[in-house]
Amino acid sequence: MLISQRDDHRHNFFRTRDLSNVLATVIDQGQLMSNFGPSLLRFYAAESGLKFLLNRTEKVPFEYEVADQNLPLDSVASFPGRIEGYSHDLPRMLSRLKVSAATVNVPAGPFKVVKGYKNGQQFALKGAHEAWRYGLEVDAGDQVQLERFLTDVIAYVEAEI
Repeated sequence: MLISQRDDHRHNFFRTRDLSNVLATVIDQGQLMSNFGPSLLRFYAAESGLKFLLNRTEKVPFEYEVADQNLPLDSVASFPGRIEGYSHDLPRMLSRLKVSAATVNVPAGPFKVVKGYKNGQQFALKGAHEAWRYGLEVDAGDQVQLERFLTDVIAYVEAEI
């Protein structure tokens, strides 16, 4: 498993955020399918930023920090509340950080794939990165909701960092 430290997450937040903005300016925004690249990068920027904040403000440890305490490997794997346990669950991270709905409105979902393998597939917000990673087209209304959410999360992280 690769290890990334807290500051790696902070730097990655800025890198992926900036790269998503650059990519979005070069893509023809008239094509919904072209949004999956910038959307995926925004998702990962939001995830990196939230994990940085969880570690810094809530003192949720990274697995390597627990391992550095020379605990047995089985206790590291089952360590409750470590950053890696949040995976891609942005709403759960926001909840732990006590971010108000006025700051970041979390769309309820489920969201729908309209073009790609098995049209009509539904997914939760934490699975949005998979839809974009695999190049599936998300319903236009859902795409707007997800983009608005990511924009709000990125703005929140920028203000907190």
